[in-house]
Amino acid sequence: MLSRTRVAVAAVATAATGCGAATALVVGDDRLTDRAPVVELLVILAVGWSFAGCGLAGWARRPASRTGALMMSAGLAWFLRTAAAFPGPVPHAIGRLAGVLFLVVLVVLVAGYPDGRPPARGLLRRWRVSPLRRRAQAPAIAGGVVLLAAVGVRFLGDLLAWPRAVTVPLGWLPELTLVLWPPVLLLGLLRDRLDRATIGELVLTLSRDAPGPGRVRDALARALRDDSLEVAFPLPGGEQVDAAGRPVRLTGTTGRAVTVVDRDGDPIAALRYDATADPVLVREAAAAAGLALQNERLRAEALARLDEVRQSRARILAAADAARRSVERDLHDGAQQRLIGAALALRLVRGRIDGPEAAELATIADELDAAVRELRELARGLHPTVLSDGGLGPALTSLAERSPVPVALAVLPARRLPEAVEVGCYFVVAEALTNAAKHAGAQQVRVAVELDGDSVRVEVADDGRGGADPAGSGLRGLADRVAALGGRFDVTSTSNGTRVSAELPCG
Repeated sequence: MLSRTRVAVAAVATAATGCGAATALVVGDDRLTDRAPVVELLVILAVGWSFAGCGLAGWARRPASRTGALMMSAGLAWFLRTAAAFPGPVPHAIGRLAGVLFLVVLVVLVAGYPDGRPPARGLLRRWRVSPLRRRAQAPAIAGGVVLLAAVGVRFLGDLLAWPRAVTVPLGWLPELTLVLWPPVLLLGLLRDRLDRATIGELVLTLSRDAPGPGRVRDALARALRDDSLEVAFPLPGGEQVDAAGRPVRLTGTTGRAVTVVDRDGDPIAALRYDATADPVLVREAAAAAGLALQNERLRAEALARLDEVRQSRARILAAADAARRSVERDLHDGAQQRLIGAALALRLVRGRIDGPEAAELATIADELDAAVRELRELARGLHPTVLSDGGLGPALTSLAERSPVPVALAVLPARRLPEAVEVGCYFVVAEALTNAAKHAGAQQVRVAVELDGDSVRVEVADDGRGGADPAGSGLRGLADRVAALGGRFDVTSTSNGTRVSAELPCG
């Protein structure tokens, strides 16, 4: 708020300028001979005092905005136009210059409303920025359009030589528009005072609604009438996250402002909003929502930590899978090949030896073959090569062919999936088939792997006697693997069979 002295001085100056304009019109030359003198005098004074008075009120109530000062300048320039009524070239020049100045101030007023700062990138681009800015600029834009329409209609009437009964009323339309426009601009400028009633509604909303991510942001957006509002919460390490715990970074940009909300000296949130919003209203709304913001910050911090744990589990799982693949390659390319070579060498030696020694060598070669088969099964259990080379479809087909229980592959994906997802699906099916064969006494197993948008669903159902324990080491390990990939795992086991299902994101 401005001091009372400055307001009083501005009011006296405005009144004196208006009186001077009235004097110029009364004692000057034939300025008032075109239309009714008294009416024109009153209209001219009404226009000037409307701009100057409303501008003074807006300047006093919102000194941070230049709109009030621009409106006062427009009123003073309008009054100075009347200097042209005095005889002589100097008053005439002053009046002409004031008329041009009045038009310039109007253009700046429309372009910069409501903060009084014209945009550097064009009015139309600024109009498209956000609904809040369009709502804030509506009084200036609408008034400018109406004024141009009034001037256009009067010009058209003169051009087409309409009857005087029509042109005389039309001649007053621009002045009438200029009289009514400043109060509309003032109401728009002071509308934030009315918006403060929404602060009470904000408090009621936050106390009534159930807690949840984004609830405070939505309530603040409604209170500030800014759907583009963004809220970020600081973490101890300096990072910022949104209500869901996702990393964000809020900084001021063109047309956007940032306000940091603190509680007891500690920052709890940062708000980024349309720069046309009243910062005082934003601070009041943030203060009213301070406790709710602090609670949501704690929730966001917990979600961020949970996400870090989830990512850590995924990294650990990826490292373990990489280690399994490395061991599988070492077994396949190292020990397995050496055993195969040793078995072939023994058979070659046996072919050159007769007697009991040949039989012993044959027995040793058979043992080596058995060791190779066991080693190959071990390598497949660590990480099947066919999964890396051919994908999930061929890997599951190979798994089904080796299963002691008949397996029906109902649905298989036609395309490759992310490696971690394919490995997860493979081990879900492998563990379920092992349980069906060893523990359930199943006669038939059905396997389906279906894509559903950005996720893949795996389901293995058998007709065994049930009794599967989700807390067992095998199923528990599968549940951890699926959870580390951000998926869901479920086991349903009854006397009619067991169904193991998992849903993994693959987008």
